[in-house]
Amino acid sequence: MANVIKPQRRSSNQNAYLWGVVYPTILTGGGKALGGFTDEDLHEMFLGECFGVKRLKAFGRVIEKPVRRSSKLSTTEFSDYVMHIQARVAEMGIVIPDPEEL
Repeated sequence: MANVIKPQRRSSNQNAYLWGVVYPTILTGGGKALGGFTDEDLHEMFLGECFGVKRLKAFGRVIEKPVRRSSKLSTTEFSDYVMHIQARVAEMGIVIPDPEEL
C-alpha cells in the first residue's frame, strides 16, 4: 500500500493573520456599512459565501451554518479562502495587506 500524504492543515500563523489582520482591516475599512458587525459575523458570512451554507430548522426558526470551517482547511485552501475575502472586500475599496507586506 502506497503512503498517502495528507494535506497540512492551516497554520497558526495563517489563523493569526486572518483574525489579527484580515477581519480587523475589514471592520475598520467598512465604516458605517459594517456597523454592528463583529469579526465572528464576518467569519461566518465569508465561510458561507465561499463554501456554501446548510440550513437548519428548529423551533420554527431557520439558521444558516457554513458547510466548511476554516480550522479544517488545508494551508492551500486557507490561502484561497483569504484571497477570496481580499477580492470581495476590494470591491468596497478595502485593501488587506498580504502577510509578506506586514
